[in-house]
Amino acid sequence: MLSLEFTMPGAVIAAFAVSVGLPVCLLAIARLAPLAGRNAVQFLISVMIAIAAWAAVLLLIPGARPAGAVEIIIGAMVIGSAVLVYLEIWSLLARGYTLALVVTLHQAGGLLTAAELARRYRGGEGLEWIMRHRLAGLEAAGLVQRTDDRLLLTGLGRAAAWGYRVAIALLGLRTTG
Repeated sequence: MLSLEFTMPGAVIAAFAVSVGLPVCLLAIARLAPLAGRNAVQFLISVMIAIAAWAAVLLLIPGARPAGAVEIIIGAMVIGSAVLVYLEIWSLLARGYTLALVVTLHQAGGLLTAAELARRYRGGEGLEWIMRHRLAGLEAAGLVQRTDDRLLLTGLGRAAAWGYRVAIALLGLRTTG
């Protein structure tokens, strides 16, 4: 008769432990003055610290040393999965424009016209902030070039637009905004 084994290798336990600690690291990194407002950099540094911490645990703690490549791969998958979950939550909070409208309305006491809500959004920066922020991101990623008052797609931008349209068509999704 075969028996099931429910033990978990030390490398995988270490990966779970590091994954649980990732948000704590992110909270600490987010409070560093030089990184204020740089959400993507904050997240990237936190992930790099988590991976380095996992590697250090694997190297320094005898019970966490992997017995083979499979344990390393499973541990990496655990950390990768945790990073994806945290990234989704982090990006919703960092770029959750719709939720920010709800917060703005709440701060105003809940009685605003749409025009007043638009003016008060993001501490008075208004809804135009979303467009400026998104365009700055596209420029930083090299997808768009600005020439005076005009915007031009780069080669990378055209490739991204093409890939996006193909993905939307293949998946049967509606175009998003």
